[in-house]
Amino acid sequence: MTSSDGSAHNVALVGFMGSGKSAVGKALAELTGTRCVDTDSAVEEEAGIPIATIFERQGEARFRALERRVVRWATGLRNTVISLGGGALLDSRNLANLRESCLIVWLRARPETLLARLEQDHASANRPLFNGHCDPESFAQFVRERSVQYAQAHAVLDIDDLTPVQAAQRLREIWKRKSPASPGVRGALGAGVNSTGGVRVEVPVDVSGGKYSVLIGSGLVDVAGRLRPGGRPVSDLGARALVVSSCSVAALFGAPLETSLEAAGLHCGRLRVPDGEGAKSLSVLGDLCERAAERGFGRDTVVFALGGGTVGDVVGIFASTYMRGVPLVQVPTTLLSMVDSSVGGKTAVNLRAGKNLMGTFYQPSAVICDVATLGTLPVREVRNGLAEVVKSAVIGDPSLFEFIEARAASLDSDDPYAVCSLVDDETSAVRIVSASLGVKIPIVQDDVADRGTRMLLNLGHTLGHAVEREGRYRQWTHGEAVSIGLAAACRASRDLGMMPAREADRVIALLERLGLPVSLERRRFRSPEMKARLAAHMGLDKKALTGRFRIVLLRGIGRCTVSEDHPPTVLIDAAEGLAQESAGKRGGARN
Repeated sequence: MTSSDGSAHNVALVGFMGSGKSAVGKALAELTGTRCVDTDSAVEEEAGIPIATIFERQGEARFRALERRVVRWATGLRNTVISLGGGALLDSRNLANLRESCLIVWLRARPETLLARLEQDHASANRPLFNGHCDPESFAQFVRERSVQYAQAHAVLDIDDLTPVQAAQRLREIWKRKSPASPGVRGALGAGVNSTGGVRVEVPVDVSGGKYSVLIGSGLVDVAGRLRPGGRPVSDLGARALVVSSCSVAALFGAPLETSLEAAGLHCGRLRVPDGEGAKSLSVLGDLCERAAERGFGRDTVVFALGGGTVGDVVGIFASTYMRGVPLVQVPTTLLSMVDSSVGGKTAVNLRAGKNLMGTFYQPSAVICDVATLGTLPVREVRNGLAEVVKSAVIGDPSLFEFIEARAASLDSDDPYAVCSLVDDETSAVRIVSASLGVKIPIVQDDVADRGTRMLLNLGHTLGHAVEREGRYRQWTHGEAVSIGLAAACRASRDLGMMPAREADRVIALLERLGLPVSLERRRFRSPEMKARLAAHMGLDKKALTGRFRIVLLRGIGRCTVSEDHPPTVLIDAAEGLAQESAGKRGGARN
């Protein structure tokens, strides 16, 4: 094997066995007119015997050594699709070589999809690591363990419902948009590239809890230690830094953030919390406090909340209470957390009775929004954030609504991943985040304690939180539930004669165009018990005051109002009407 000169714009496919890396790699190479290298096949060619025989006779260590040699050779090629073995990223040297010349894409699939494929694949008998993992529970655990390594990819492609050709077509578009030469991709990976160019916006926040700045741009995680939000170096906030994140996010961005902070003179420690809503519990909060104390972190500590909204919420309440309060820097890595939860000072954990019922108002010392991190989000998470973007636009920025509406109209309706293009472009992403915050920040500054005008930001959330709880925080993401609540608020406002029907229809149509749900299934509303549960969930809404129910309704796009004149049933009735309309559309389509 000989290496060509210099690095190149290659794409490397990673993922668990059964994810179709070989088939997708070949299809992608045919579509793009490039070569394809399958590292497992190359190892067998190098060794002259099958991989199963290498494991049996020489052991896994020998296989990994051969694999490392093949990866080093393949990453020296140009314009090449590289399909990697399932365990290739276990070796940090492989990852380092891949980062130099490759766009790394994780072909992700659910464990049940992978197991079904492997059981149908006669060749799986020759997979040395497959035996012993056929039990669904242990197999799923094995997949989760490997996923920590795969999360270090630049981008994720969910392939459960895609053929190899369909996956290749989507990959071709990702490859076009995310060249490894682009600082945005390297910044998203967190490989230590100091990407300081491109669009950067600084938005000041001045509230009674303190003044701070929100920095929005690409590649900011890699240079966090050198940033000066509000003119004050991040490194001046404390003598020690404590980076709190989930394992999956830390695998992507933890190392570059910590490296940058260490370079600025901050001694770094790290703590991990669970992914998702499981992070927002009293037990996780208590565990954070106990572990921080055990490790000797004192009042000279600045806490960095690295991750999405759930991480920001629990780490925020931790920073607000630990040692009676230590400085907090929010580093949101999802669209939802950038445009909503990281700014404004709300912190919270969930109680059994409902969502976000225990928390504090605690303003961060800075917020760092690195839009390059958005390139690593799966499509459902992009939509999750876009629901809050649409909500912000409907509350107070018709021009943002029109921008999203125009971009959505040009999306390929046959490509479920096309919506990601709204945040893949750095300029577009910065505009969306800054414009959304341009709606939120003035409202927060006017009513930091959430007693008056800040309730406008609850648009879609009253029913949305009830829907989340009805689905036990597993069936719908927060953004999906807010989308259902926002659509119901539009329908209710239209039916009450408050909002022009044309504008209500525009909002609902945009949500649907973005791939967001606008109703529950019709069959759910046939149950009086379900309606009663939704009403009870909404009765616990934090916006209720002295027994009076308050909801946010609309007068038009950009004009909202808080109403105390209507019961929660107006939202439930509106949601039922939308469900009936949706069922009628589906029936018409079948006919």
